Amino acid sequence: MQTHSLIKLAAGGALQALEEQWLALLDLESTTPDTMLELMPVFECLIERGHPTEAATLAWTAIEMLKDRFGAAQMLQAAGAVLLLLKDSQELRAQVTELYRQAHAQYPAFEGLIEEAGLAGKHPVRRALRTLDVCLSVEAGTFLVSRHDGSAAQAVAVDADTRRFRVRSRGREREFGPVELADHYLPVDQDDFRVLRDYRPQRLAELLEQEPARMVISILRAQGKMIDSDALEDMLCPSLIEPGRWKKWWTKARAVLKRSPHVEIEGRGPYYLTYRAVARTLEQETRGHFAKLADPQEQLAAVKAYLRECRLRKQEPQSELLTRLADDLDARARRQEARDGGTAFAFATRLVQRRVERALGREEGEAAAVGLLASAADPTALVRNVEAEELWLPACACLEKAWPDRRAELLAELLPVAPLKACDYLAGRLAELGYPAEQFDALVQKIMADPIRYNGALLWLWDGPQQEQVRPGRLITLLTRMLNVLGELRRSDAISRNQARQIAGHTRSVLGARKCERFCACLEEIEPGVASALSTQISRLDNLGRAVREDLLKLIRQRFPPSEVARTIEPWADQSVLWTTAEGLLRKQADIDELVNVKMKENARRIGEAAAHGDLSDNAEYKFALEERDLLRSRLAQMQQQIGMARVLKAKDVPTEHIGPGSRVTFRHAESGTCVEMVFLGPFEADVARHIYNYKAPLAQAVMGLSVGDQAELTVVEPAGRYEVAALENALARR
Repeated sequence: MQTHSLIKLAAGGALQALEEQWLALLDLESTTPDTMLELMPVFECLIERGHPTEAATLAWTAIEMLKDRFGAAQMLQAAGAVLLLLKDSQELRAQVTELYRQAHAQYPAFEGLIEEAGLAGKHPVRRALRTLDVCLSVEAGTFLVSRHDGSAAQAVAVDADTRRFRVRSRGREREFGPVELADHYLPVDQDDFRVLRDYRPQRLAELLEQEPARMVISILRAQGKMIDSDALEDMLCPSLIEPGRWKKWWTKARAVLKRSPHVEIEGRGPYYLTYRAVARTLEQETRGHFAKLADPQEQLAAVKAYLRECRLRKQEPQSELLTRLADDLDARARRQEARDGGTAFAFATRLVQRRVERALGREEGEAAAVGLLASAADPTALVRNVEAEELWLPACACLEKAWPDRRAELLAELLPVAPLKACDYLAGRLAELGYPAEQFDALVQKIMADPIRYNGALLWLWDGPQQEQVRPGRLITLLTRMLNVLGELRRSDAISRNQARQIAGHTRSVLGARKCERFCACLEEIEPGVASALSTQISRLDNLGRAVREDLLKLIRQRFPPSEVARTIEPWADQSVLWTTAEGLLRKQADIDELVNVKMKENARRIGEAAAHGDLSDNAEYKFALEERDLLRSRLAQMQQQIGMARVLKAKDVPTEHIGPGSRVTFRHAESGTCVEMVFLGPFEADVARHIYNYKAPLAQAVMGLSVGDQAELTVVEPAGRYEVAALENALARR
């Protein structure tokens, strides 16, 4: 098929070259009457450019050449469609009239029908063709549908010699001539929805159950070829389908309709369905869908869907379509570059173009992408802003070609912000380039310090890097970071809903990968007390997903039976929990708000002001502001991690028989009898001047679990020495 090149010739006025290619196309064995329908845009282009006579000549030639190979009957649909477009051509009228005459020579009194239909010029083309098509398809018993109110009817008698048709509708009979019949009625098959509804209700029920997609197509044809899923539901429920069964029925019908070349489904909630009498080829569907897309990620998905469908159908991708898509992407990228320079949007478009061209053996898209990176002041910014994960690897490959002398530096800059699937590739390339292990360690620390921003890389560390130079640390540390991120997603307004959904989805995937293999390995590293805290944390994370959450909890119970965990866990030894008061938690949240909404915004303003001064390579203010930004981000990550671990300590949680979080303790010096009072609370409330100590501090951990009468060495009080626990109180009981 050469539609695209033929349109270019028509648009450029190269009529002689167009005629030569046209004749060559008609000589191909693969050219069929349906090919003429696909070539309609060529006729339309010629008419728009003021060449209707040339369009009619090409059409006449095609009909004559194809008629000899396929016969008059097979040519009628395509010839009629062309005649509707070129209705002023008397030569085409005569040619189509002859086709009807040859195809229906056995029809009684056919010449009289031709005369009444007026195809030779008596009636407009559309009305004449409609009259012939209706009358030639109606015989006694044929079902009809009113063009005016959609009611079903049936032809009860046909006299071909006199060209009279008797029709019964709603219990009454009426006689029509050919033109009048075609003006009032449209022939339909016996499984048309309107016929089934009015004449065959039992058959309607059978089709709804056994062939739902066929039923929907029938409804589409009855409803003007367009309907949405909400209107379809209203039509069928509850009279034909019980409301409770609708969702299952519609899912089944939609799955089949998506494969139908006659139906186009768009949107979602509701879906919009369009029926096409002339089946669209896969290439036509792809071209039409692609033309509506502006986002590179969606364009990539459309290209992949086409190539996948070609594989399923065991057919080769059509080079003409791929060429057209590649040219379209090239034109879009050029417009973006002319308007905005080397934007990330233009870069992503070039990467999609590269994907299409690889199937054609072309390299223009990659060369253009490399050029954008080579001229960019911040080339990694173009890559960072590529949203489609599948485009990251080609983007990084282009980056290496654009900056061969800075490959390791730029790839290392990208690794922390890369999506999960790209991290191993980047680490592998860095290893090949001789990137040292200690610098990989620095990257790991950077990722761990800001697990939300670098979430893809964090999940990669958990999943297990393939490079031995990458040392991700203990699995429990990584797991704690991952779970804290999920907890933060539920509380933070600074994270978009879409980003939160993506992070949660990716986390679920890696945790459940390979039958939770890494999680099981993590459980082998930890103590029962940590497992208990882990179980509590996981049970609270609804964004982890019910199935994954239950699988993880089941694995914990299998590795650590509940009775064993209950005997060993102590609240102050729980490494994954921070006990705090409600007031302390509010203060910490206020500190985070101050950091995000005041200090980080002020830092962003200073970065912008410093960047506006020009050359960034020797801009001390800009570098200082960037360093401050990294420190603020690291501090925010630490505070968010603490918030994720926090559990509110209530009075009933404070032990009475020994020291624990929430205890007020009176210590008596063993020699002098001097008494010292200490309160042990969480890190958010610690205030040494008021003798309130963080129960996580080494001093506090040394006395946790002691009872009245026990002794301990205290070095932070005066006088230092051995003290006895003289009294215990609940510090929260006074609140």
